[in-house]
Amino acid sequence: PSELVGARRKNARMPSDVPGVALPLDLAPYVTALRTAAGTDIAAGGICDGGPQMTLTTLVGNRSDRLKFLDVRRGQGLGGKALALSRPIWVADYWTAKGITHHYDEPVRAEGLRAMVAVPFSLPDGVQGVLYASNRKAMVMGDRVLARVVDVTRRLETDARVSAEVERRLADLNPGSALHPGRRDQCLRDAHAELMLLRDDVAAAHRD
Repeated sequence: PSELVGARRKNARMPSDVPGVALPLDLAPYVTALRTAAGTDIAAGGICDGGPQMTLTTLVGNRSDRLKFLDVRRGQGLGGKALALSRPIWVADYWTAKGITHHYDEPVRAEGLRAMVAVPFSLPDGVQGVLYASNRKAMVMGDRVLARVVDVTRRLETDARVSAEVERRLADLNPGSALHPGRRDQCLRDAHAELMLLRDDVAAAHRD
């Protein structure tokens, strides 16, 4: 898999009340890639805790910790609205935007953020979250920026599906299996190759 596949959360507060859910993918590589791809001042990511809210766990380009571990309720603010509608949402100026609620104006203003885009994602285990990209000046987020945010978000979802499928197949090929070790290794190689082709096909489709 790519260097992003299989990365696990290590030092961030995690959802702990989702029954039977393994730790989600580490958002840090995707948030870092998002800021670079979109060329924005800051990028961020959050994970839902299994209830009606999401926690911002990962920030890149931030000047303070005012947004770190901010709890965002579904339907509120920009990210909460994107989560509720299951589609990308953007505003040219968060401070004056009329299409969102303003529950989080204080930390957003403290960080100086104005233009912002939020794109929701879903992991195979049902955990949801949002990736954000934002600039510290009011401006229209063009199609190019939005497309790049969506591209990184879809890559996250694809990598998560690939990682989950690899883990599922590994679990099926447990040491107590009747398969000969050589056959087991071949099955793993075949599964890996098949999943990487799937990932590359999805990536190519997004580029087209």
